[in-house]
Amino acid sequence: HVFSDSAQRECWQEGFKIIASAYCGEIPKFDYEPYENVVPKIVVSGMGWSGSGALFDYFNEFSEVVAIGGESPYIEGHRALLSIARSFKSKNESESLVECFFYVLLGYAQLKRSGDAKSFRFARRIHKGPKGRRYAKFALSFARKAAHIISEADARAKRDKFRDLANFMTDSLAVGRSLKPGQIALLDNVIHIPNLQAVEFLDNIKVFCTFRDPRSNYVALLREAGHFNDPVQMFVTKRRNKFKRCHQLVDDYSEKYPFPNKKSVSKVLFETFILSPEYRAAIARELGLNTETQDKFKYLKPWESVRNVLLHQEHSPSSDIDYIERELAPYCVQVKLEPLKVTKR
Repeated sequence: HVFSDSAQRECWQEGFKIIASAYCGEIPKFDYEPYENVVPKIVVSGMGWSGSGALFDYFNEFSEVVAIGGESPYIEGHRALLSIARSFKSKNESESLVECFFYVLLGYAQLKRSGDAKSFRFARRIHKGPKGRRYAKFALSFARKAAHIISEADARAKRDKFRDLANFMTDSLAVGRSLKPGQIALLDNVIHIPNLQAVEFLDNIKVFCTFRDPRSNYVALLREAGHFNDPVQMFVTKRRNKFKRCHQLVDDYSEKYPFPNKKSVSKVLFETFILSPEYRAAIARELGLNTETQDKFKYLKPWESVRNVLLHQEHSPSSDIDYIERELAPYCVQVKLEPLKVTKR
């Protein structure tokens, strides 16, 4: 047996029967149970060394915030919620729900695509770990919700039930813990900027998308990202369209879901965030965070991050930086320092 624990095994077997029966056309004989009390979430989102870590550190200084660390493939991961959402367009959502059960949750199925093996390892590590029973109970609940989505004939109701499942799955697995009233879950890059479509099917979520001057972004990648060794020309070629597309995407979603609504998307410039304490405090206040009880500078030390703002100025050869300035000028940031204005008493 894959599961030595009988309670886990029974949950997975029951889930398999339910989702397989629905896929084969059987109408569920149990009522749909909607998910209530969606957990409030802050998500910091980036695009590779764009400064989202600074936002995560800052928000983590507030007592109301519960930081959730670690990898989470359940929203934008391989065959996960975003894949299901996109499959509605081609009316393949039933297949996608079944694949999510086996590939993402169970971790046993036929290897078909790049990424399947990684999904299997992640899933097996969880259901073989100390939270295996809780995870098995979630999988059974997932199967029950998925069965109703598969069997639902009305297109609108089908999408509404998927949104309900998406919130349930995100809170159960990506957050993965109970929060006290007034607390907010803080998630790190569970939605990257190119995948902002995920906001459409999630509720009670505020996403902060960080952008960084491409000059310091390039230098940071060279110094800190072991996988990165692109020459500057290749960096510019890859980033030119990506920057334009991502900026436009965030602009569109921030207009559709303005901050500080219950669901919102915001654009944050890394340089402004680091250099302006007033800007940081304004964001915190809009989120309803108590700046009086903030454990200030516990994680974010702005004076240390200032060097990251000006990182490109110490890069050699300077011709690399000049090239980025010419080719990606609209995205370069001119840092402006002004003397403090003192009001006479």
